[in-house]
This record gives sequence, structure tokens and C-alpha cells, in this order.
Amino acid sequence: MKILSRLVILASLAVLGADAVRACPLCRSETGERVRAGILNDDFAYHLLVTFLPFPVFLGVVAVMYFGPPWARQASRRSDSPEPGAAEEP
Repeated sequence: MKILSRLVILASLAVLGADAVRACPLCRSETGERVRAGILNDDFAYHLLVTFLPFPVFLGVVAVMYFGPPWARQASRRSDSPEPGAAEEP
């Protein structure tokens, strides 16, 4: 029920915002067409890639901060494991 109410609210906001898009005087003018042509040109994929490129780096830094460096986890595993040949206590 909660999801349905959110979808209804989202759909009604989208319908209410449709008039504002049609009322935009710049969108259908020559200037608007030149802006769209400048954004969606041949270099669009390159610019999109360069824009999203830092996000994997930031996610990697956050993962290292949250989980710790991988070499520290391996060292802690080695220190937790019993030495070879050591007798286990019953």
C-alpha cells in the first residue's frame, strides 16, 4: 500500500510538471535546438564517460575505509589461525 501511494504521488507530480515543459519558450526555439545539438554531439559518450569516471574511484576509497585494506585482513586471518603443529585444546 505504501509503494502504491508513492507511485500515485510520483505520477501526479509528473503530470503536473508536463505543462511546465510545454510552456518553456526556450525549448522549441532555435537556441534550444542549438543547445541540444551541442550537448548530444559526437563527443557525448566521451563526456559522459569522463563525468562518471571518478565514481568507481570514490567507491573504492569508501570500501577501503569501511572494510579496511585487503592486506590488513589477510594479516589478521594469519594471526587468528593456530600455528601448524600446535595442539588444540579440548
